[in-house]
Amino acid sequence: MVKDFKFILLTSIFVAGLLGANMLGSKVTVLFGIAISVGIFAYPLTFMVTDAIAEVYGKKQAKYVVWSALIAQVLVLILAWISIKLPAADRYHLNAEYVQVFSNSLRMMVASLIAFAISQTHDIWAFEF
Repeated sequence: MVKDFKFILLTSIFVAGLLGANMLGSKVTVLFGIAISVGIFAYPLTFMVTDAIAEVYGKKQAKYVVWSALIAQVLVLILAWISIKLPAADRYHLNAEYVQVFSNSLRMMVASLIAFAISQTHDIWAFEF
């Protein structure tokens, strides 16, 4: 029972890190003179979690987590796209800002889907190697 909870907790942290990176990634900050997306801070967390899952539960379980997160990311992408396309109520006066912020997130999510699938698959392989 405790082992199952730990796996679910690790998986939740992984998905939260991934979705957080995508939703927050449109903001750019400057560190040490280099402009970077703030979403970059969440990705190391995802790699550490998949490595921990692979170590404790095995490579197969880590792959399941990655593919589950990929599906979650696609679902959030679809939901974000729908939310942008739906008309705003007359009383909602921030629609232009909402669309601007989440349109940037859509672009980041599409790019992230590709990078995520490649990098996480490679990380699991390299960790096992």
